[in-house]
Amino acid sequence: MLALATFNYPETVPGCNGHSTVFDGVAYLPGMEESRDMCILEADGKEGIYIAGLDLKQLREYRNCEAHGNAYRHPAKYGILTEEKIQAPFVRADRRQ
Repeated sequence: MLALATFNYPETVPGCNGHSTVFDGVAYLPGMEESRDMCILEADGKEGIYIAGLDLKQLREYRNCEAHGNAYRHPAKYGILTEEKIQAPFVRADRRQ
């Protein structure tokens, strides 16, 4: 078991809403037909340091058999997502650089 700490910025700070979260990364457990809620900690709106326990053995076992890793990615097909060329009708003078 690994202990993780997360600092929660309070909801009273502009741009923050509290509710920092920790997810364990295990979407399915053996014998379950449906996915599960992976959130193992959600802080409230108060400032503080919150501790969550992450089961690394369970995560490693899950990653050894689950299909959602990077084994089936097709990075050669992703080029269009990172292409910098801008074509009409998406040409904008105020675009981000």
